[in-house]
Amino acid sequence: MKRPKIAICFTGQVRDYNSNISISNHNFKKAFEDWADIDFFGHTWTGQPQIDDSDKFTHIKITSQDKLWNYVKRRDPFSAMCMTNLMRDSKKFQDLFVNETDNNIREWMKEIITGCYAQLNSSWECFSIVPQGEYDAIIKFRWDIQILASQTFQQELLNFINSSLDPSVLSFGYEASADSSAKFIQDLVFIFNQSGHNKLIEKLNIERQINDMGTKRLLGENSHKLWED
Repeated sequence: MKRPKIAICFTGQVRDYNSNISISNHNFKKAFEDWADIDFFGHTWTGQPQIDDSDKFTHIKITSQDKLWNYVKRRDPFSAMCMTNLMRDSKKFQDLFVNETDNNIREWMKEIITGCYAQLNSSWECFSIVPQGEYDAIIKFRWDIQILASQTFQQELLNFINSSLDPSVLSFGYEASADSSAKFIQDLVFIFNQSGHNKLIEKLNIERQINDMGTKRLLGENSHKLWED
């Protein structure tokens, strides 16, 4: 049987990735070497630590987090704002709207919008550098987590790759509230099949997509909820 070809997309902040490189390399080798060929892709933000083993990556993309803000501020920054209890209880919110001792709402909006969509934004940036049609599966990963090899993982991934569902995505770490009225999807690992990846990046302008979702009131309350939206 032909060995599957898989793209691993590292996304978001680098955090402690460099200090765990040897563990990460061992885990990926153990997880895939006997049955699949893998290529590494990565995206992170300017100002993040340099990747110490960048030579093992097919492509690493680095962009400024100002990119999203510079797009939405010219169109509709207000629709991209998602108010949460944490924001409402913050000193910044109190000073801006309750105590009225701070007038710089623009910088606050920029900070909220940039942070709220950072993981979603980074994932799209990484997806966009993976060549379409070359991989049987594209795995959205994070710099700050580890993969644990298991026979179950291998079999589930093979079943997914060979599934007739098209396009499709496999999510790891799904959680639901006790009453099942609110869903929460962890953004640790998503696995897309080839057509799922193609559908995702048909529109490569993630800033425009976030702006359009905001205008249509489709944005959730936090970055994890955004995956479902």
